[in-house]
Amino acid sequence: MPTPFSEVLADRHQTVKRYRRPGQKVIAWLCSYFPEEIVYAAGMYPVRMMGGSGETTTADAHLYTNMCSLVRSCLEEGFKGAYDYLDGFVTLNTCDHIRRLYDVWGPSQKTVFNYVIPLPHTISDASLAYFHHELGRFKEAIEAAFGVNITAEAMEEAIRVYNRTRTLLHRLNDLRKLDEPPITGAEFLEAVVAGTILPKDVYNLMLEQYLLEVEFRPGIPTGEKIRLLLVGSEMDDPEYVRMIEDMGGLVVADELCTGTKYFWNLAEADGDPLMSIARRYLTRPECPRMRPASKRLAHMKDMMKEHKVDAVVMEVIKFCNLHGEDYTIVRNYLRRLGVPLLQLSREYNIGAVGQMRTRVEAFFERIWGA
Repeated sequence: MPTPFSEVLADRHQTVKRYRRPGQKVIAWLCSYFPEEIVYAAGMYPVRMMGGSGETTTADAHLYTNMCSLVRSCLEEGFKGAYDYLDGFVTLNTCDHIRRLYDVWGPSQKTVFNYVIPLPHTISDASLAYFHHELGRFKEAIEAAFGVNITAEAMEEAIRVYNRTRTLLHRLNDLRKLDEPPITGAEFLEAVVAGTILPKDVYNLMLEQYLLEVEFRPGIPTGEKIRLLLVGSEMDDPEYVRMIEDMGGLVVADELCTGTKYFWNLAEADGDPLMSIARRYLTRPECPRMRPASKRLAHMKDMMKEHKVDAVVMEVIKFCNLHGEDYTIVRNYLRRLGVPLLQLSREYNIGAVGQMRTRVEAFFERIWGA
């Protein structure tokens, strides 16, 4: 069913133009490790970059075709002029594909500020100190490029606003733990992804109102549905989740960068707001680029228990090196736990739906027949 956030995703570029204040700078980002609070504290508008739904003809002339279709689709949107409102593009060295997008974006697009934030591969006191230093350099680069002063007070206010978002999304996520959740996985994904497009003050008000409605809904009967954990590559298309749910599943939990990883932990105040931000992002639920995998797998196990998960679906965008390599780790771990796993290869835009439906149907029938 449509949610208050459906319209936001239906035309996200118009949404940004609608809510952008006169003269406000817009900075696009493409990795959930991106420290949005710093841009927010500068009085700017951070927006998550997403791809479009068409062919990537122009982008394919600038990126190898074995780059994942997410980055090619994002670049195609740039060539089409869809991102003509952007003042900057910032990402992290998350994977080779995103880094190659950054390499091409700067010379080919009109954004005046382009920046890569280095991200460690491990979590330790040393890596936290390093990440804190790099966020300080990023803050200084924003200040120099746009002539602004990002104060400690402004960052503390940004932390408060973003922590409010995360607290509200936790309330929404907790509803999925119920025996009869009042919200589908597709609706949940739609709500979270909209929060990466809307200004947080606007989004928080919408989310509060949405929660008041959802919390009093009747639950979805789950007697014949398979409760699923969805993991894998970047996912911002609720229709993909809806396809799985229409066949008899119900996504009651996820480990997605556009899902629970986006909001899981809060930034705890410790007197240095920049350190609070650095610690929050570095210690959030990890993606496969982080080592070792043991903490991430333990978190997955906890989610399966709390959300009463029957099986796991792992979707991987073709050529996604991080999640493609991670499949073997996840498969072997779930095999030891006795949890069924379905791996689906996909493109960023929904394609080969018939083949995916066949595989999902066969997977569900195997579980129902067990």
